[in-house]
Amino acid sequence: MSAVNPDYFMASRFTEQAYIEGVELLAAVQKNPARIASEIHRMLGHRHPRLVTRFADAYDTTPIPADPDQPNTIFRGVVCIRCEARLNDVADLRHGLCPEHLSL
Repeated sequence: MSAVNPDYFMASRFTEQAYIEGVELLAAVQKNPARIASEIHRMLGHRHPRLVTRFADAYDTTPIPADPDQPNTIFRGVVCIRCEARLNDVADLRHGLCPEHLSL
């Protein structure tokens, strides 16, 4: 079993299309106050800096800087978060990615 920081997991696994759909859904249900998708993207920078950095080109806005209390441990476990291959190398274990996915 592996445990992955949600920000790191989403940044590693989401496609741009999935990210845009998620941001647009959040914007659609945001009522008080109402927000547009670019504002949601901007606000996500607080707790999900890796995610908004990966998809920075999706919206024409600069994300809010990340909160200073971001987790230091982004991955704990023994299998790649992309393909579930067993991890053995120290570098692989630190990132949660097998050599094939670490190089992408």
